[in-house]
Amino acid sequence: MRLYGFALLPDDDTKKRLIAFQKVHTEIKGPRLSMVQNLPHTSILQCPYYENFDAQQVLRRYSSTPIFTGMFGALYYQPNGWIFADVMKTNELCILQNELLKESESYIDAKSIAIDVNMNAYCGGQKSNYLKYGYRYIGEEFIPHITLGRTHSAQHITAELVADFKNAFFGTTFIYDKLVYYEAGEFGALHKIVRSTPLIKGGGGA
Repeated sequence: MRLYGFALLPDDDTKKRLIAFQKVHTEIKGPRLSMVQNLPHTSILQCPYYENFDAQQVLRRYSSTPIFTGMFGALYYQPNGWIFADVMKTNELCILQNELLKESESYIDAKSIAIDVNMNAYCGGQKSNYLKYGYRYIGEEFIPHITLGRTHSAQHITAELVADFKNAFFGTTFIYDKLVYYEAGEFGALHKIVRSTPLIKGGGGA
């Protein structure tokens, strides 16, 4: 199943800080974040879209959208094997996801959704979302976050890692200044930006 997604990219300073945090904490396994490949991002959708889907036509509608403001919450373990940096769930982010889903749903290749994946950690809503869209974090199950990587093997993360993230990021705000359509790579990382549109600075959030 080949995945593509819509994502918001944080400003360069925030990306660099997250990349540096991952680099110095050996507890976090890859994919290795960078400013070139595997960019830190918040996925809005990640689905098996048909390869001929013209995402640029969708992104063009957001070319005059103001920047989004994000706020970091805690770092936490997300089954199975993920390390998530929580981002505050706002009405603006939920509206964006709902709009993008409406505009792109007919281009999801539902027949290609892999049904033999381990869904033991999925709640009922997440399982239904996955089987319908190929992505579990939709609607009420939407969990805005930035993935910092994978755990090496344990089904948890250490208190030290959580504390270090809290000291560096918790409660701080940042901006999302670009909306992109991307090709997903290993473990759903942002392998390659296919199309993008900058968001307008000034005038508050979207």
